[in-house]
Amino acid sequence: MTLFIDGHNLIYVSAPVRKKMIAGDVHAARTALCRLIAAGRKGQQEEIRIFFDGTSRDGASQMAGLPVAYAGSTSSADDCIVSALLAAPQPEHITVVSSDRELSARSMGAGAKTIGCKAFLTRMMNRITS
Repeated sequence: MTLFIDGHNLIYVSAPVRKKMIAGDVHAARTALCRLIAAGRKGQQEEIRIFFDGTSRDGASQMAGLPVAYAGSTSSADDCIVSALLAAPQPEHITVVSSDRELSARSMGAGAKTIGCKAFLTRMMNRITS
């Protein structure tokens, strides 16, 4: 299974990560989110790609060992996710993680499955604590 994650949407679901974002430290919030996802991924065969709005402060294409993509200043992470789905040979094997209704609808229209951020975070936390 492949996961495309709407990074900024997921940031606001995790209280510790959200605190960093609200404090204005976008890089720290993104890093904390990626570390959380990496910890919850252990032992799984999921391919994960995290999409963020905006740009990277250091041009990194990975955080915590996970591939990340940045929308830049003229696009959105949502649009990048949909473009990646449309370019994918088998979008039905991709699940988009987002609680954004519009992105979920667009993703399903492109053939992908979706899961909400709270459900995804619960699944990650269960993996970490088990």
